[in-house]
Amino acid sequence: MSSQLSLSFPALAAKKPIEADFSGGRLSSDGGLLLLAELDRKLGLTQSLAACLQDRRDPARVELPLLDLLRQRVSQIALGYEDANDADPLRTDPLFKMAVSGTPESARDLGSQPTFSRLEHGVTRKELRRCSQALVQFFLQQHREERVVRIVLDLDATEDPTHGQQELNFYNHHYRSHCYLPLLVYATLTVEEAPGQARELPEQELLVALLRPVNRDASFRSCAVLRRLVPLLREAWPGVQVVLRADSGFARPELYEWCEREQVGYCLGLAKNAALVRRTEPWLADAREAYQGQPAGEPGEGRPAVRVFGEYLYQAKSWDRERLVTCKAEVMAQGENPRWLISGQLPPDLQQPDARYRFYCARGDRENRIKEWKRDLRADKTSCSRFAANQFRLLLHTAAYGLWQAARKLLAGTEWERAQGCTLQLKLGKVAARVRESCRRVYIQLASGYPWQRLWEQFLVRVAALDSS
Repeated sequence: MSSQLSLSFPALAAKKPIEADFSGGRLSSDGGLLLLAELDRKLGLTQSLAACLQDRRDPARVELPLLDLLRQRVSQIALGYEDANDADPLRTDPLFKMAVSGTPESARDLGSQPTFSRLEHGVTRKELRRCSQALVQFFLQQHREERVVRIVLDLDATEDPTHGQQELNFYNHHYRSHCYLPLLVYATLTVEEAPGQARELPEQELLVALLRPVNRDASFRSCAVLRRLVPLLREAWPGVQVVLRADSGFARPELYEWCEREQVGYCLGLAKNAALVRRTEPWLADAREAYQGQPAGEPGEGRPAVRVFGEYLYQAKSWDRERLVTCKAEVMAQGENPRWLISGQLPPDLQQPDARYRFYCARGDRENRIKEWKRDLRADKTSCSRFAANQFRLLLHTAAYGLWQAARKLLAGTEWERAQGCTLQLKLGKVAARVRESCRRVYIQLASGYPWQRLWEQFLVRVAALDSS
């Protein structure tokens, strides 16, 4: 051990000398990986993704199967190591080896950065479609025992900056950057717990992450995605209500017409135009009168805002017929703030204009889920040269995010049931551990001072109770 690097801290050594070296043995800072690996084994997420890929390598030269590579890559992303370059220093980490192959010492080292680069660039478009469907099936599997009566599908587009010569990399003036524009589809379920009693589940789960070039409309390929997704949902839960919700970037005639043909409810934002402003004027006049009729507030506060809701039939030139438009006429201290929605095929509890508007505004919480996916899982690390390789990266990050969402559901009733992804990564994942392997068993000693030991025990009990069939 004399060859170990020795460190000194003279500024801290006020009472006793401090000596430090790197002779602590087989240690890892990612003890929480054990929980995610156990959950993945139970739910079979990476196993189902591996089944979607064809191994084109020479069998005589293969050292690590595809399943091990996917488990390694998804685990690293989940614990905050988003770059393929991170595989090189982590390929000997005892807990990552344990999570991938089951043994920390006797197993061979894990995959390196060149291995993952070859894997990402070798995936075909057909395999990408299979992986996308596997992620949807992962979602269905977790809820197959529940009586789902309504599914709200939230569609959104988000900026994915590029920094190089990536394929289909274009400049977009709205975002003022070179970027991609992924399409994301989130699902919120309402389940029936007893006859006449329904409850909306708190988790907004990511079903689809489709990479797209930014030189196309925000709604590009949304109908194609829904044509594949909605039949899978209806097959899993016959008779379920499907409602689509999105901002004005998706308000396109082809999407309205598809929803009406397929009996899918929709509630979409509608961009401002002169005709809508003119038709909304009666409700704006009522809002102005009500606002002016209020007593003035305290100095600097102004009068409270006034909202008046209305609805009318409206037909734009590009539409084949009239459709219902909901207007919100709002007057506040900063001025007038009208907004418009277009809707159709909605269930009875969303027939009133104010109910429709509140339902539409609830989509705002989905921005927090997008932030988790992009910031905490670094899903925007699409730095491969090939477009298809970047789509595969997007799916791997979505799989890692799906594991954390599944973990958060198992933490219901605890202090972490609404924790952000970064909080789970830090408090659940980053736990110091010493690893030893004997000829008969593996010993993992976690930090004695870790404050959430009981939550680990509770989590593992709930994982064991999952039905993995």
